[in-house]
Amino acid sequence: MAYQEGRDDVVLLTIPALSGYFSVLPTAAAAVATRLGYSLEEIEDLRAAVNTAAHLLFSDARGESDLDCRMEVSDDQLCITINGAVTPIEGGYEWNMLSALADAVETGPRQVRIRQSLPRTEAEADTQRHHI
Repeated sequence: MAYQEGRDDVVLLTIPALSGYFSVLPTAAAAVATRLGYSLEEIEDLRAAVNTAAHLLFSDARGESDLDCRMEVSDDQLCITINGAVTPIEGGYEWNMLSALADAVETGPRQVRIRQSLPRTEAEADTQRHHI
């Protein structure tokens, strides 16, 4: 089903903060991005960004906290907010990688927000989807 303009879609996920569950968040983000018409390259970049954000919020306190994820689609962007156990530290390799992969990244107490612009048109998305 294609996204319909003028309608906000929201996906909510909560996973245990255990490394074995981390693949759930990037996989869910990839599924949402596929439905929205992102290119394969954009989907992989988004998957890597979500994975990196989850690791920035991860605590060594095994399973004592959950990771909460909210994926919200508006008319012009996909916004993914992940809440975790620790406040992410800006700077360093993971932060730089996350910043390079997303259109915009914001942090807050125990939170990372990733903003990615939606593909402009379905025709453009189809063209980009087939670039290898």
